[in-house]
Amino acid sequence: MPKRANDPASLEFVSRQIGRLIARDNMDFDSALGRIAAEAAEVLQPSIASLRDVVTGDRGIAAKRSTAAMAGLLQVIRGAGGRVEAGVVGFLANATVGYDATVDVVRALRGSVAYALALLAVLCIVGGVLEAFVVPSFATLYGSLGTGLPRLTRLLLAHSWPLALVALLGLSLGAGIAYFSWQLGRAARQLLPLPRVLRALPLAGRVARSLDALIYLTYTSTLLAGGVLAETARARAASLLDPDQPRQPGPPLGDYLDLAQRLGVLPEEVQSQLRAQARDLAEATDRFGRTVDLALRLAIYLAIAVFVIAMYLPIFTIGSTV
Repeated sequence: MPKRANDPASLEFVSRQIGRLIARDNMDFDSALGRIAAEAAEVLQPSIASLRDVVTGDRGIAAKRSTAAMAGLLQVIRGAGGRVEAGVVGFLANATVGYDATVDVVRALRGSVAYALALLAVLCIVGGVLEAFVVPSFATLYGSLGTGLPRLTRLLLAHSWPLALVALLGLSLGAGIAYFSWQLGRAARQLLPLPRVLRALPLAGRVARSLDALIYLTYTSTLLAGGVLAETARARAASLLDPDQPRQPGPPLGDYLDLAQRLGVLPEEVQSQLRAQARDLAEATDRFGRTVDLALRLAIYLAIAVFVIAMYLPIFTIGSTV
């Protein structure tokens, strides 16, 4: 099955081969890409076509088949009279850094949501059966003894709304976490910032900041590789990352880049900071994933414990009513 046009692994593989052909055989970008297209299997053709569309500036196709980030960066390089081909190679050299740093955590989050929803489904099934068949029998028994069911049992199991409310809250929470994990994986794969509403969440704040810094560095590296001047590259990277409020990274990253720019070693420092930021993003996403997993488990286990107590209270207390 052919892979999608912006598949990170395929794009990275194709870019490596382009760089090798340019270095070994002194080819230009178009010749190297044509050679790869002629030799590559069908599974790689969508990625090759995507690269060709973006480099030639076919925005109508590029908007559908390539990453929006790459298309925007190459447009800046074209406007500055830079080397578009070098920008493509530079972009793709770092295109999977964010994806690699987050993919395991995204998968773990999805697994945590699936596990929690499975437990919630079991709770709803068991609770529904008790409400329909067991609790009415206990209510009749307690009524014949001149008393009512224990208060907790009446509250949670004598009516359908408590179980329905727990199920609705659980589904909403699971859907929210699944949506965030999808957005995080998409943002890391396409090198685009998280939506503003998610970036404002308390637990997700550090993840969003780390991802923003990584994307900024990737944008800056790409523009520098394309021949854009350092000051312009940093300014345009900031505006592409956040068009509404473009700003340079805060300390310490911003201080490091300022000094490297004054020393004339900004491209090298950007590459070093990319590796460091990838580690920071991996740590932030891992901590976020473990926190969410723990919170989900505790919430589900607590709900199960309360309902189990409510289920068994009529048995535990019937002796005192006889």
